[in-house]
Amino acid sequence: MTNRLFATLAAGTLLLAGCAEPPPEPPRPVPVNPPQQVGSLWYLDQNWNPDVREWYYNTTQGSQIMPYDWFMALVDPATGKPLADSLVPRFGYLADAPNRFNPDKLAVGFVKDTDPDTGATWIGMTCAACHTGDLKVGANILRIDGAPTTGDLLALITALRDAVEATRKDDAAFGAFAAKVLKSQTKAQKDKLRADFGKFSKEFATFVKESTPTVATWGPGRTDAFQMIFNRISVIDMGIPTNNVSPNAPVSYPFLWDAPLQPVVQYDGAVPNKNRVDALVRNAGEVLGVFGKAMLKKPTPLHYYYDSTVRGKQLVEMEEQLRTLRSPVWPDQITGRIDPVKKDAGAALYKENCEGCHAVVPRGETVTSEIPVTMQPLFT
Repeated sequence: MTNRLFATLAAGTLLLAGCAEPPPEPPRPVPVNPPQQVGSLWYLDQNWNPDVREWYYNTTQGSQIMPYDWFMALVDPATGKPLADSLVPRFGYLADAPNRFNPDKLAVGFVKDTDPDTGATWIGMTCAACHTGDLKVGANILRIDGAPTTGDLLALITALRDAVEATRKDDAAFGAFAAKVLKSQTKAQKDKLRADFGKFSKEFATFVKESTPTVATWGPGRTDAFQMIFNRISVIDMGIPTNNVSPNAPVSYPFLWDAPLQPVVQYDGAVPNKNRVDALVRNAGEVLGVFGKAMLKKPTPLHYYYDSTVRGKQLVEMEEQLRTLRSPVWPDQITGRIDPVKKDAGAALYKENCEGCHAVVPRGETVTSEIPVTMQPLFT
């Protein structure tokens, strides 16, 4: 009788335990606002409001790939549709919602640059093109500001070269292109457009050839940005073709929420990043790598600087905005709770194997000094 009573009590205890609520999730180390849904996208709390994000996506840095109306008039020979419509589905860049800065619905980080001296308009890129990412979890798409892109830059510039060349060679295609670009089509205007377009086609084809790696293609989400910058300055801007070096060291795009805090950012450590002046040098180089232009004429006492398309004021403002950007927090209410046992096991592995090069910055703190990094040699 005693054994039966004990068994009954034990079974009841197990049943009650099975019906009990799971233990509460430990509190977040910092307060996190709930995700906000805009259309089909979820935006996480990264300490940016919608106005800041919209400005960051659409503010020019001085990148000038080609005249804006040329780009909007080009047809992608692979699809038969406007090339601008291929930025998202074909090349992996992200769709942006139409807004006051982006009436033509360009992909995130593709903007109109208006030259302050001439008033000419150009299509250009900004950091947002390569440092904004989407994460798909189930049926939900999370838009992560400052995350790596899945865009394929090499495929984009190759397709742009092909579209220009196909348009130049085909009279019907060029006629349709000219009809979109020119307000009135006099013979003189059309002849000038053909000459300008042919000159651009030749120069851009050379640029793509010298930017194409000789070892392996980059693929989505990777590029040798540093060598692209060097080639832009030492080959194109200086006019010395023999300086070209194949960009064969593609790396993934880094996260941006800790970039202003690191003593160096690029993989080779060549450019310091200790203060805002250093950051301006780094960001100016980035603009030159994505089609900014520099006129490298020998300075004189009255003209002691180099003219360029780099927008210094905007770069400083962007860097200040990035100093406020925070890393995303996993949104339990959308994606489900993280297994706490696996989380603890992963934290231990991260501390042992990763933290020496990838220090954890407390998300809720404003870090004003350099991130301490300890380098551990793999071998001697």
